[in-house]
Parts: sequence; C-alpha cells; structure tokens
Amino acid sequence: MKRILKYEIAISDDVQEIEIPLGADILKYGCQPSNSIGGFETLVVWVMTDTEMKKTEKMKVRIVGTGHEFDFAYPFKHGLNYRDTIQMPSGLVWHIFCEFSSVRK
Repeated sequence: MKRILKYEIAISDDVQEIEIPLGADILKYGCQPSNSIGGFETLVVWVMTDTEMKKTEKMKVRIVGTGHEFDFAYPFKHGLNYRDTIQMPSGLVWHIFCEFSSVRK
C-alpha cells in the first residue's frame, strides 16, 4: 500500500534537513495557507511512500527568495539542485533547492 505524507519546509536562509521515508517519491512542493485568522502561509512538500517503509533518509533543502542575495554557487557546492519555484498567496516567491542523502536509519 502507498500513502501520501506532508512535510513543512521552514522559511529560512539555512540549509535544513527533513527526514522522509527512504525512496519516497516527491509529488509536489507548494504552499499551504493557514486556516486561522492572521495565520501564516507554510511551504510544504508532499511525498508518496510505501506504508511498510521504516527506513528514512534526509533531504537537504535550501530556499531562496526572489530578489534575495545569495552565493549562486553555494547550492551546487553543497550538492543541492534546483527543484521548484513556489508563489505564495501573499506574493512572496521562493525557489527550492534540495538533495537526498545516503543517510539511512
């Protein structure tokens, strides 16, 4: 059996690691608005995985906002590749770079 899981991606200038099931398929990067009044928009990634998978791997993620300065070579030096661009309802635009590690549990 398969299942779809959702993981939040922090809006941060730092490289972050998100632990996901080993071999999970990335379905979509996107925005999920908060349902609460005055709530924040959240960057998320949806993955599809086997329900029996108990091992995990780490996905390194770095986001860059449109117009933000960053070392263009930085993502590539750290094994990160461009994956997607997400436009938030607020108008902010984020560009996602990521890589899957070989770290297994």
